[in-house]
Parts: sequence; structure tokens; C-alpha cells
Amino acid sequence: MARHTYEVSYSFRVRLPVAARPAFRWCTDFGPGDAQWFSRPGRRQVRAVTENILLLTDIPRGRDPAVPRITRLVHIDPRTLSWTNTHVSGPRRHSQFWYRIHPEGPQRSSLEFWGHLLLRSSRPLTRRELRRVAAENRREDSRLWRRRLVPALRRDLHGRVRSPARS
Repeated sequence: MARHTYEVSYSFRVRLPVAARPAFRWCTDFGPGDAQWFSRPGRRQVRAVTENILLLTDIPRGRDPAVPRITRLVHIDPRTLSWTNTHVSGPRRHSQFWYRIHPEGPQRSSLEFWGHLLLRSSRPLTRRELRRVAAENRREDSRLWRRRLVPALRRDLHGRVRSPARS
């Protein structure tokens, strides 16, 4: 039973090889195909609450109780090219993740990420342990973006994003 709850915050920024608006549309185009990004096989259900608020439910394959179903409430803000992802069930329940796309030129942008992980523990954790958890999550999340999502973004949008030189 967790008696201690900690907020572990971390952030990073990743350069994107496409303009901000197409990057934002790609990043917020949630669907059942997103299951390819899961660390374990499964499927995703997407339910629109409103035009810009979605409930995402990630359902693992099989019946292993150690692999939980995770539900997220995602709020998309097209005006600021940002979105939040709040876990409403699963091991990171009540944790919140914030994303924002920043324009950096006609064919470049960057993703700014802030994670606010709620960590529950049965024992008190030291500042050093909490810094280690933040560093591990920063490394894992930024690695996912750099090694898998940015290449997929580049591949999916290649040829669809017009270069100013070709206009």
C-alpha cells in the first residue's frame, strides 16, 4: 500500500524536421493505430468527448493482471499548438504530461515536453531517488521521441509538407 506520494517533474525538447502545424496535426491525430507505440502488444480505443477532448484507453493483449489498462484524458489546444495528457487510470494515475509544438522556421519546429509524474511509494524516497526517477523518465521519453516518433513523423509527412523552394 502506497503511503507516500511524490511529484516528479522532468522536461525535454526535441527538434522536428517539419513545420509546426503539420507536426501538431500528426502528433494529435490519435487513433487505434497508435498501439504500435506501446511497449507491449495491445490496442487503443479513442472516444471523443468534445472536438478537442478525447478519452484514450490503452488495452493490453492477454489477461496478465500485471499489465494494466490505462485511460488518459487528452485536451488538444490548436490555438497554442499544445495538448495535455492526464492519466485517469493505470499505474500513473493523476500524472499529467504537457506538450507544445514551437515553430522554428518554414520546415522546422520543436516539441517541448513537461512531465509531472505522481509517484506512489510504500516508503519515503530521498531527493536523490526522486532525481534518478526524473532522469530515467526524461531519458526514456525523449529516446522514444528521438528514435521512434520523429523518424515516423518524417516518414509520414515526407512529400506532404511543401518546401518553400518548391512553391
